[in-house]
Amino acid sequence: MKPTLKPGMTHRFSYQVPENKTVPYTYPESPEIAAMPKVFATGYMIVLMEWVCTQLLAPHLDPGEGSLGVHVDVSHLAATLPGMTVTVDVECAEVVGQRVTFKVKAHDGVDLIKVLSTGAVLTHGSNPSSIEFTPEELNAAVDEASHFGLRVAVHAHAAQGIKNAIMAGAASIEHAEMVDDEAIAMAIKHGTYFDMDIYDEECIQEGGKKGTTPPDFLQHDAELGQLQRDNFRKSLRAGVKMAFGTDAGVCPYGTSAKQFAYMVKYGMTPMQAIQAATTNAADLLGHSKEVGSIKPGKYADLIAVAGDPLKDVSVLENVDFVMKDGTVYQQPKSDACPKSRK
Repeated sequence: MKPTLKPGMTHRFSYQVPENKTVPYTYPESPEIAAMPKVFATGYMIVLMEWVCTQLLAPHLDPGEGSLGVHVDVSHLAATLPGMTVTVDVECAEVVGQRVTFKVKAHDGVDLIKVLSTGAVLTHGSNPSSIEFTPEELNAAVDEASHFGLRVAVHAHAAQGIKNAIMAGAASIEHAEMVDDEAIAMAIKHGTYFDMDIYDEECIQEGGKKGTTPPDFLQHDAELGQLQRDNFRKSLRAGVKMAFGTDAGVCPYGTSAKQFAYMVKYGMTPMQAIQAATTNAADLLGHSKEVGSIKPGKYADLIAVAGDPLKDVSVLENVDFVMKDGTVYQQPKSDACPKSRK
């Protein structure tokens, strides 16, 4: 091996995961393996990492010289679906004679982990009151994610599931319909956000009238809709941190802004509702330095509406102007203000 390979040298490579690199394809002759989810197989991921290491190593090998991995220590945190792109970063950590040690990190661009602490409303055969992840499993998920600087959002309807998630260190609780006073106090103590999608109830019940929401979903939802709204008000008054969340997909796309009016209806001021979707959301996601407010050095992400949302928050449902990172993507057909003439 040439003396040109030095610690600190780095290399990056990106790879789009095809279906034939998922778990069922590792041992298709095994019915047990064939029945497993089609996600990027850990074995293939390790070989991908070794491939990228050899790309860094190759220019430093003598003619006819090769390499072989002899020790791997990897944690595979979360599943990657076919079609997603995995980026591998490798760094030469140590060179001792003919032995080379690499530091390797692979990611698929996902910067937030979500797990389920309880059953669900819109899932066949589920029960919103049931506990799905044990406290030990939640602790493991949050701990592993923290090693890579990732935050964990936890789906939880039932009070005990909410408490288990807060104690594990969840960044946010999604839904939180059946939250009780103890869980509210715990959320305040630990700084946990509640992400309560209180507009969804309208869409679920409308689907019931039209026959598009299955009967068992409506049964799960019985009494939970108003309970969530009442507990939203209670949690807000107690001082729980709130973020704007809509459970996108339950309601038609393009209607998410209707949530603002419901947050105001159940206790927020219009400014609090706007902050839930901006400064609070940025804080929850760990991106307050880049987004969430209008300041020098942050992304120029702006919208404009024809009205004052502090007087009528529903005007946010009709956006006239959109700027993303300084680029205008939507604007009124005619200027609201006349252009100045030279």
